[in-house]
Amino acid sequence: MQQLPATDQAGQGRAVPARTVQTIPLPLPGEVPAGEIPAGELLPGETELPPLARTIPVPISKNADASPPRLDSQRHLAMPSVARQVSNAMADSVEKILPAVVVVKTSAQVLQRDIFRTYLSEKEIGQGSGVIIDPRGYLITNRHVLMEAETVRVQLSDGREFKAEFIDDSAPTDLAVLKIKAPAGTVFTAAEFADSDKVRVGELAMAIGSPYGFNSSVTHGIISQKGRGWEEIPVVDFIQTSASINPGNSGGALVDVDGRLIGINTFIKTAPDGGKGSIGIGFAVPSNVALRVAEMIMDGKPADLAYLGIFMGQTPYGVMITRTKEEGPAARGGLKAGDLVREIDGKTISTTDDFRTYMSLKKPGDAIKARVIRGERLLEITVKTEDMPELRSLIKE
Repeated sequence: MQQLPATDQAGQGRAVPARTVQTIPLPLPGEVPAGEIPAGELLPGETELPPLARTIPVPISKNADASPPRLDSQRHLAMPSVARQVSNAMADSVEKILPAVVVVKTSAQVLQRDIFRTYLSEKEIGQGSGVIIDPRGYLITNRHVLMEAETVRVQLSDGREFKAEFIDDSAPTDLAVLKIKAPAGTVFTAAEFADSDKVRVGELAMAIGSPYGFNSSVTHGIISQKGRGWEEIPVVDFIQTSASINPGNSGGALVDVDGRLIGINTFIKTAPDGGKGSIGIGFAVPSNVALRVAEMIMDGKPADLAYLGIFMGQTPYGVMITRTKEEGPAARGGLKAGDLVREIDGKTISTTDDFRTYMSLKKPGDAIKARVIRGERLLEITVKTEDMPELRSLIKE
């Protein structure tokens, strides 16, 4: 205990009766609990306190034996830095996934001229990204990255470069599978897949690829929305992200904070003034779709997906068919825009993810039985699926 002089509020210097207070010294170096900032070390923006200010007067507890109350400042210092934890988690995730993300370089024989002759030579015609999905060297990328390519090379994050063999592609999903040509016994780091159906809107996400030739670039954002449709690839409900995606990112990885693959970056929405760069609206093929297509290709099976010819949207009441393709299977079977899908083959359908996940298990020619609400009626409609049309025929419509 010590007696501290006090002055009146007017600051005239008149002495007033002293109040008895208890002072609590701040911890000395070595006495600070683990995780707190050691005494004597200043935070950015702090200044050294004068000696008297190192004791903070607080009212005396009626219980003389009571332990001194803990200071708010100490409580603040003891709190873990959430920002630092998130930052470390994201950096750890990048280290985990980066060896699995490659640069895909395409080249072709092109006609060139100089003052003496005209001749053919191999020239790089494009560059994109890819993700290794199997330790044997299988990787997945976008089909459009390989357009007009005669030779494909891949460059790993450590700088090694290999030729790659084209295995097959899936036009309806704009996906393709390559295999790295490497010496026997070479093992590659493969990406870990997450269940893209469980990804939530608002989660943090990172896009990794080689935009504009800047290899192994990382951007971050959030999952902006799920179940986004695109008329040119109507079979896929894309994941929308705010992570910056630019030319060269196509075929690269969209990952969660655990470094797991949740999507294959595919296309972006650009500014209406004709700009080509990112405006924070990018789209990725969900990892569940990409994995299924890739596994079928690697197993030598045709990566055919069942086609219904519908567009759908999420509503508070469930999945609604917003449009049907003219002369498509759904339209011929009797499904109409405005139908609210409740079940398919007895399985409850609550979200577009439910719909897409179930349909990804169907093969062309399979029939499905849909229970839909139309107006005030509950209808049961059977539709026979078909082969997915070629991508160009879908674009022309």
